[in-house]
Amino acid sequence: MPEDTAALVMTNPRAESSWPSESDLANLRADVSAFAKSHGVPVDPKDVRVAVAPYRVCPLGAHVDHQGGCVAGMALDCGVLFGFVPSPNSDSVGADRNESVGPTKVLLRSDAFAGDVRFDVRDPFGTVTDEGDTTDRNWGALARGAAAVLNDECENDKNEKRKRKLARGCIGVARSFPIGVRMDGGGVSSSAAITVGLLVAMRSVNGLGGSNEESMNEESNEPPSAASRKRTDESDSTKWRVARSARRVENDILHVKCGILDQATICLSRQSALVVVDCALETHEHVLFGGRGTANASQEGTGCKARSTETVDETVPAFKILLAFSGLRQALTSTGYNGRVEECHEAAAFLLRNSTGGSTLRGMTWDSTTGDTATLRSTGDTSGDNPGDTPATSKLSDVPYETYVVNCEALPLSLRRRADHFFGEARRVSAGKTAWRAGDLGAFGALMTESGTSSITNYECGCVPMNALLTIVCATTGVYGARFSGAGFRGCVVGLVETSVADAAASAIAGEYKRVHPELAGDAKVLVANSGHGARVLW
Repeated sequence: MPEDTAALVMTNPRAESSWPSESDLANLRADVSAFAKSHGVPVDPKDVRVAVAPYRVCPLGAHVDHQGGCVAGMALDCGVLFGFVPSPNSDSVGADRNESVGPTKVLLRSDAFAGDVRFDVRDPFGTVTDEGDTTDRNWGALARGAAAVLNDECENDKNEKRKRKLARGCIGVARSFPIGVRMDGGGVSSSAAITVGLLVAMRSVNGLGGSNEESMNEESNEPPSAASRKRTDESDSTKWRVARSARRVENDILHVKCGILDQATICLSRQSALVVVDCALETHEHVLFGGRGTANASQEGTGCKARSTETVDETVPAFKILLAFSGLRQALTSTGYNGRVEECHEAAAFLLRNSTGGSTLRGMTWDSTTGDTATLRSTGDTSGDNPGDTPATSKLSDVPYETYVVNCEALPLSLRRRADHFFGEARRVSAGKTAWRAGDLGAFGALMTESGTSSITNYECGCVPMNALLTIVCATTGVYGARFSGAGFRGCVVGLVETSVADAAASAIAGEYKRVHPELAGDAKVLVANSGHGARVLW
């Protein structure tokens, strides 16, 4: 690897083992203990709980979650660890501190952002006492937002016996992995991961149902037995509650009009499986990767030379996840993200005004038997259809497919493109499930690349550096397919790459991007990762 690009490439040092490692956990627990002690709270490292909140990628189903579409995502084997303990039962004051830490106080520190975050869990947006007035207001806003949302949900619980305010704060330290790599603004949902970690911790210290290790722990890839199915259903219900709470923080506190893709993927993922989420019905399924170690050479993705279909050692993952960071960082609320969401609502309202009925995509599936890549067939299930009638409430998932086909050309051009992208992604997600289940990385990668093209031409996201990076990744030998990760206005490109050439591909991408955009190379990295398990609590 050339010396001038080696610093831009990062491979997960535990590429073939689980994250977090025992040393990761031990170091974090020791740091939480020291942090608490400095505030007069003695803590045994063994008593520190750790919320694991992975980053996520969305290979298929981009920009459709806010419209109630289906998405296909997976967690990564890196993300945020949040070590925490309940705040003390009585006020404690550190030797060099003037402010006490009582039962309802929240005291947080992050390796990624300067300053401490402090507030009362009963009144999260009361007096701001953040030490040093932290420059990254989103970090403090996420923590306060998590407490505010949980308070609201507890106070408005339909079960009168469960109604209450949060009574216990926490002391905690957040640490991002890989260490030394900034993931905020990278398109892997770092804000959602932090929010999920905070919510899981606050639920845990307040004894809210389903926040313990059993219900948030990683699941086996084996089909559940009848005896364990009830326990699994309860676990999934808890994960959905956490995902909904985390989305509310983004929507109500940060004013990002996102759907539930990020939060659901972080909470529900299973290693080597696609988690396919119906964002309208809020249901999910896990599609296990079949044909481990094989690829269909006749249908491989753009830029990838034909590979053998010979099955390799099943202990070696068949693919790696390649994350190529552009070096661009900008908040979603200051890009065109919210505007694109509004245009999707407007397109849905227009189409619904011209609807003559029919099945929505909640009752549609890809017809793989016809060979026609533009055919959708109805399953006859239109349950849950409740079309909106204004741009603010209308969603493209409420639009019957027949209505879209008949009326799409009457839409204004920008709205037509948004609708084209939505219905195209519906087809790609359905076809992607079939390819993943068959272990056909070539076909799956081609769908990813097609999705990336649609994001640029139909959803009209991207920019010159992001578009150039996508082209570079897709043209690199060993890459099955790629698309933007995140909204596409900044962040990174995610690709699926053959395991044996992953490092070489990362080096080639880093070198070419540095040549094309040297002004961004200083903050541009290429990371090779694996799929991982979803959010959980470790004791």
